[in-house]
Amino acid sequence: MRGICLLLLAFMSACSKGSVSVQQLSVQSSAFQDGGMIPQKYTCDGEGVNPPLKISDLPKGAKSFVLILEDRDAKGKGGAVHWIVFNIPPDNLEIPENTMAVGLFGTNTIKKDQYWPPCPPAGEEHRYLFQVYALDAMLDLNWGASREEVKRAMKKHILAEGKLTGKYKRPPPAMTFFSKVFI
Repeated sequence: MRGICLLLLAFMSACSKGSVSVQQLSVQSSAFQDGGMIPQKYTCDGEGVNPPLKISDLPKGAKSFVLILEDRDAKGKGGAVHWIVFNIPPDNLEIPENTMAVGLFGTNTIKKDQYWPPCPPAGEEHRYLFQVYALDAMLDLNWGASREEVKRAMKKHILAEGKLTGKYKRPPPAMTFFSKVFI
């Protein structure tokens, strides 16, 4: 029994030495607060442009950044992917509104390599998670990589991560003349 305990202690010690703590990044937008509502301008009901983002609290040794925007409330495994940008140079820490982020674009859920604005079903509120990762390397991936490919490639390279959550609720469908008369 003592041998098993010593073996278990040695294993736990080795695991703790191999674990790497991940630093926290700050991800902010001048358009909305963390946990707040995303203005209609940045959705399918508005202009459909990307909101401005600013990344700070960078770790030393960061060689690139990854940005993934997901709708966690969308049906399907892992929700819907709205935006993937990887190999963002560490000197591009601000993504202005309505611009293509500098880097390589991955493919979103609708099979496009661009920003897909929040667009939940009418009357539903969804949460949109802007995730940013600082990496110690550039990813050896091509334009159009999937979320799974990007996450697999960056797995052992994450130095820091941060997130910004925004919510959007589409207005219910407009009532037509017929629905007003017959309801």
